[in-house]
Amino acid sequence: MITKCDKKTSDAFHSLMAASQAVISPIDLFVKMGKLKPKQVEDWRFGRIAFLEAAVEGSLPEIGRILRKLAELGANAGLKQSRTVYMRWGKGSKGQLRFSKTGDINVEAAWSTHYMNAYLVDRGKRTITDITQNDPAHEPA
Repeated sequence: MITKCDKKTSDAFHSLMAASQAVISPIDLFVKMGKLKPKQVEDWRFGRIAFLEAAVEGSLPEIGRILRKLAELGANAGLKQSRTVYMRWGKGSKGQLRFSKTGDINVEAAWSTHYMNAYLVDRGKRTITDITQNDPAHEPA
């Protein structure tokens, strides 16, 4: 059974894919879905928010469901998983940032996993447009 949450997650994921992004992160997805604001992400990156889940609109079960759906969609699209370490920005200590209040290893892993289009990443490109405009080996269809 497809829920409203699954539909919104899927729509946001496919929108990011259509924008030809080489890498999709959970943060990208939550921002695209309107559940997280770029300013909140910035505040978290500078350490003004202790853990990112505090800023996300929605309940913890809903957030977990979105993260699981992202993993499913990434696998179905053949995207490669890559863990990313988020470090604090700004002056002072550059400690590792936390996504969850509890620091649960599985929750932290879900948040820090990025989904990469290996074709684009292997060529050092960020988007499909980078390839079509800058790669002489690319033949338009």
